[in-house]
Amino acid sequence: MVARLLRGIVESPELPHLIRGICDHATALLEARREWIAARVGEQRRWFIPRFIDRHLTDRFVSGVIEHLDTLQDPDTDEGRGLRLWLMGLPELVERSEGIADRLIEAFKRALSGPVLGHLVGDLWTELRDTLIGDIASPGSQLRATLDLMAGRLGEELNSPPLRREINASVEAFLADNVPVWRERIRGFISDTLTRQPPREFARRLEYQVGPDLQFIRINGTIVGCLVGLAIHYVNTLL
Repeated sequence: MVARLLRGIVESPELPHLIRGICDHATALLEARREWIAARVGEQRRWFIPRFIDRHLTDRFVSGVIEHLDTLQDPDTDEGRGLRLWLMGLPELVERSEGIADRLIEAFKRALSGPVLGHLVGDLWTELRDTLIGDIASPGSQLRATLDLMAGRLGEELNSPPLRREINASVEAFLADNVPVWRERIRGFISDTLTRQPPREFARRLEYQVGPDLQFIRINGTIVGCLVGLAIHYVNTLL
């Protein structure tokens, strides 16, 4: 399903706008974080290296990355064509690669283990969140168009009976494997919830929820008890 959704995105006409938006946002973020990058470079500088080298390295690094981002936006450059070819092949890579999701998650965890990169990613997420919120609020939102496309493709895929059977089987297998493990926790949650209820309040709620059924049970019990009593009395008179 992930591969099919990715294929729908990379084959959509919104892909160039999505690439351009990501590159523009990354460029703005780098420009705004020059001083922070220079400070991080200075922390790694050896004592015998002049301080002005920090600014020089930072400018060279930021300018190089921004120039590369500009080339990625252009489909006529080698970098732009390479990026689009890689994106076009990504769905197939996901389909035929075993454990790719686990490897990506593990690599992401290792990358975020450092405090510097973690701080940078946190700032990136804050900037990205504000940008996404602003884009969604605009009348011509590219993000909304992309999400609409993804939702439409997901709906089309879910119309497939084999896919629905596969999803149902996966959910059933997941519950069969985990419900026995959760049994004690579920029992404890129910017990704790019930013991915290005042008895009178709990009885009132129970009566409200199953009152008609309780009345039906009471009436049936009365009628059945009466009939049984009459039957016993009749048998006793015959004997």
